[in-house]
Amino acid sequence: MCAALAALVLAGCGQAQPKAQDKYAGLEQQILDWRTGLRASDPACSAKADACTAFEVGCKGERQITSAEAAKGMTAKVVVAMSWTALDPKSGVASPVAGVKQFEKIGGAWTSHAVAPVNLSTCG
Repeated sequence: MCAALAALVLAGCGQAQPKAQDKYAGLEQQILDWRTGLRASDPACSAKADACTAFEVGCKGERQITSAEAAKGMTAKVVVAMSWTALDPKSGVASPVAGVKQFEKIGGAWTSHAVAPVNLSTCG
């Protein structure tokens, strides 16, 4: 009987446990889409194929979801700061550029909008 009980316990350990839902699933793709959009829409970036380079995410910071936002189905809110180098098409001089967006996940879908600059060490 002890052997049967031990076999059942060990069999239970080998079973896959349900995985917790990742509330940030899809965020990395949204950041990549932002970068792709910048390359296509920013005048400095779209002027030449390699006019914008060195894209780098400086920070990501989770924001508190209010009860009103949660009631609307928001499950994640994250601020992302990104920097890159843009080549001025007229002068040919490369300059640092930065942008900050807030990404919000509502009903499983991400949306984003530009927000004010943040402190890169705290993303706050």
